[in-house]
Amino acid sequence: MHTALNLLGIGRGDAVLVPAMTFIATANAVAYTGAACVFMDCEPRRFNVDLARVEEFLEKRCVRRKDGLRLKDSGLRVRAFMPAHILGYPFDLDEAARICRRFGLPLIEGRGRKPGLDVARAATAGPSASWAR
Repeated sequence: MHTALNLLGIGRGDAVLVPAMTFIATANAVAYTGAACVFMDCEPRRFNVDLARVEEFLEKRCVRRKDGLRLKDSGLRVRAFMPAHILGYPFDLDEAARICRRFGLPLIEGRGRKPGLDVARAATAGPSASWAR
């Protein structure tokens, strides 16, 4: 995850959307770049990031400017969405990719080694995925 963020040039003055329910490594990867984490709500059934709320957040709490998508309250530039599969349940990659395309954000897929994770399905929609062993 950290390598993907660095390759995208993410750093101070930037923000990355991450799930509120995830292993600390997801937020640490963002923090190590100097960027800010913006924690997104999770859905109550499987605790994955709530993609409907992510889209609503991007619609209502961000504004498009010449230099990219910015948070209205802080002015930080939103540079990526980094959801992570949690507790063996993959999030909806197709929907996450659709939202990222709509808002021009890279999708960085965090894939911890979780029991029950469908590895054939995961890591197919985004340009970058990371594994944990």
